[in-house]
Amino acid sequence: MDSTDASPPLQAKPADQALLSNFKLLATAVSRLNDIVLITEAEPIDQPGPRIVFVNDAYERRTGYSSEETIGNTPRMLQGPKTQRAELDRIRVALTAWEPVRAELINYTKAGKEFWLELDIVPVADENGWYTHWIAIERDITDRKLVEAAREAMELQLRELQKMEAIGTLAGGIAHDFNNIIATMLGNAELARRSLDHEHAALQSIDEIVKAGRRARDLVRQILTFSRRQVTDMNPISLESLVHEVAQMLSANLPAKIHIEVNAAANTPLVRADSTQMMQVLMNLGSNAIQAMREHGGTLYFTVEAVVSSLLVPAGPGHSVLPAVRLTVRDSGSGMDQATLDRMFEPFFTTKPLGEGTGLGLAVVHGIVKFHGGLIDVTSKPGSGTSFTIDLPVASGIRDTDLRVAAAPLVSAPTLTKSGAVGTSYTWTTTILWCFWCDGCWRLRASRSLHLASSPKPSQR
Repeated sequence: MDSTDASPPLQAKPADQALLSNFKLLATAVSRLNDIVLITEAEPIDQPGPRIVFVNDAYERRTGYSSEETIGNTPRMLQGPKTQRAELDRIRVALTAWEPVRAELINYTKAGKEFWLELDIVPVADENGWYTHWIAIERDITDRKLVEAAREAMELQLRELQKMEAIGTLAGGIAHDFNNIIATMLGNAELARRSLDHEHAALQSIDEIVKAGRRARDLVRQILTFSRRQVTDMNPISLESLVHEVAQMLSANLPAKIHIEVNAAANTPLVRADSTQMMQVLMNLGSNAIQAMREHGGTLYFTVEAVVSSLLVPAGPGHSVLPAVRLTVRDSGSGMDQATLDRMFEPFFTTKPLGEGTGLGLAVVHGIVKFHGGLIDVTSKPGSGTSFTIDLPVASGIRDTDLRVAAAPLVSAPTLTKSGAVGTSYTWTTTILWCFWCDGCWRLRASRSLHLASSPKPSQR
């Protein structure tokens, strides 16, 4: 063939060149976006779902999947155990109606890590009006969700603290009044007992009144502890020694199928605490654990160890990591469901049968731990037992200003002196909290080594 017959090379038209240039510019822009761009075919909506035909670089960076692994697959490849079923159903309804939809969805990376995406999905139609593709613009909102979750947790904690404080204030005020009533009941019951001979038929009834009164008195003490109205005696104490003492006390009446194991590290640092209150914490937790194992048996574990804890309260600006002593009380009992865990520290909440629990044990534990500047955490699942972890600052980590009493009593008892407070002269052999407005208490004055000088009864003044 003659060279003169050769056709000249094809040249792109200027319009085609502009189109190609714009396409390259668009591809570059999409690849540089921080948001994920994902395009799928329009159908099928149902299983296996529309196939992916395009993903940008942001998709690969965020999910860990390459475009080769993704193209031809479906968006379901990113779903996992916590992907919200209700949100998926809502998206499906919108897609079925060929409507745009916005959603927030939990997806999973190739490594199995959860992350949150905010999705804007819109249908794309051809020149004939037929929908051919779906385009999804997906923004990573994981950090935002973490901040929201932290804020919600803080708000919930604040509401709980406010509720506990309000209940404590109310309970503490009522408890002080009840203390006076109970003192009158027990005192008059003692008077009645002394006035009867040893074989009188009423003695048994009086003994039952005294037993009930003492139970009521113990309940009031728990309420006062919960409401932080009890004076505390803060001293450096050894949790290790206290745990061994409590374990020995609990073992005295332990069923044969329940065992106690103590694992206390030697030379554990001392904590500054009220030994009586810490004994109450250990007894409450130990008793609850034993009750949870009564049916099938098991082992109660006490562990004491030194740790470095950054979770101790108060936490705030300038808060540094403090050394702590960690107390763990764990059982292999029946465990608790989430509904019980959510309410376990509420005062008067109990899962025990009527008459077997006051619902104050764990509320008191919570109040004592928080007052001591500690942290308490609980893990439990039905059938898997329960574990309480308590971190308490070591004694050297407490400022002198923190060595305080829990709170001043709501009502101060009159100061009784020999010279005569409130117009009366007293001589006695022990300390007595006295009620000056109750008829029952005035009846008790003759039963003690208490000598009341002539003074009119308040109602006669």
